[in-house]
Amino acid sequence: MAMGFRDVVDWVDGGLDDQRAARVAAAVAADPELQAAAAWYRSFRAASARMTLESPPQQVHDALLHRFAALHPPAPGFLERVRAVISFDSATAQLALGVRAADTGVGRHVVVESATVDVALDLYPEDRDVRVEGQLLPADPEAPARGTVRLLRDGAELAAADADDTGRFALPPVPAGAALLVAEVAGTAIEVDVSLVT
Repeated sequence: MAMGFRDVVDWVDGGLDDQRAARVAAAVAADPELQAAAAWYRSFRAASARMTLESPPQQVHDALLHRFAALHPPAPGFLERVRAVISFDSATAQLALGVRAADTGVGRHVVVESATVDVALDLYPEDRDVRVEGQLLPADPEAPARGTVRLLRDGAELAAADADDTGRFALPPVPAGAALLVAEVAGTAIEVDVSLVT
């Protein structure tokens, strides 16, 4: 089974059982790209530990939610519709750390946050297209992570994929450009605008 960035993240975070951790460690030792991914993620963790994130004032928060709701009317059939924000983008972080994307040996990594579920995205170049993989991470650890992830452009669906029991999903390659990511989990639709570039 091929190892990817998510496996490296789980390994660095110490979230794997001993047998799986040993397999990932061996793969990292043998693969320069995985070594670069591990080094980049360790740097990201260290930088994140030094950052202080603050919520905007309640008045600003409420005004932004109102504007976002006006831009995208609720889709029929959903109990709740939530507008999410991008809390981390490796392309921006690499510039801040003085690292070029080409130096990492891996694709672009984006973290989307909302009140009910976060979405971790990995974007990889595929010729002129972009392949998107990721994981749905409910705020409530007891909540189901299964769901559907869709990419829309100009109201038309570019791609869709179901997330498994662990929240992991893989979308087929889509043309680069702006898109709306919609993650449908447990009756909630999480929406965020993303730039599909690596």
